[in-house]
Amino acid sequence: MRVLLYFSYLFLVLISDLLVAQVNINVAAEAVLGKLVVMQINGKREQLRVGETKGKVKVTDANTSIVTLNIDGEVRKIKVGVASVRSNYSQSKKIERISRNAIGMYEVVGTINNRSANFLVDTGATFVSLSLAHAKRLGIDYKTKGRLVQMSTANGVAPAYFIKLDTVSVGGITIDQVEGVVMAGAGMPEILLGMSFLNRVDVSYKAGIMTLESQ
Repeated sequence: MRVLLYFSYLFLVLISDLLVAQVNINVAAEAVLGKLVVMQINGKREQLRVGETKGKVKVTDANTSIVTLNIDGEVRKIKVGVASVRSNYSQSKKIERISRNAIGMYEVVGTINNRSANFLVDTGATFVSLSLAHAKRLGIDYKTKGRLVQMSTANGVAPAYFIKLDTVSVGGITIDQVEGVVMAGAGMPEILLGMSFLNRVDVSYKAGIMTLESQ
């Protein structure tokens, strides 16, 4: 009788652990680049292609708006770049670690106004800086909502539109009402993540890794 009760107890413990593990799987999709999905699984950044599996999470389909997952047998659809579902793990502060790329720069995938964006971290840029093409892709109405100003750049003074971005997100860190500029001159391959965002997070460096931490 005692042996039966013991094995019954072990069975209940195992079932309980499985249910807790299932409940604690939190996911968020940062961006979709072709068949590659940049996502957060329990607060850790992962890059999975359609058809690939990480733990109990399998990416079954993806487009620029929706990612379809199979999580431990349950089908779940999540929106791409929606900050409210990002990094939904139990941690009071959100942390994002960024490694250097092949040429020693810090690049990271994030969102602007809940739309995916590729950032180049630039502590020399006063604002989050976008090209006209970036603004158009992100649906930013800079002519109506922005203010035409003259910006001092490495190539001299250039016209730009000063705007307020509703949200800028990197990893699990989301900052509201971030000052930005849309440069009206030459295009930029990447969006510059400038000090208007970086001043509102804690930034540190160690062994070539940049760490951003929410305040």
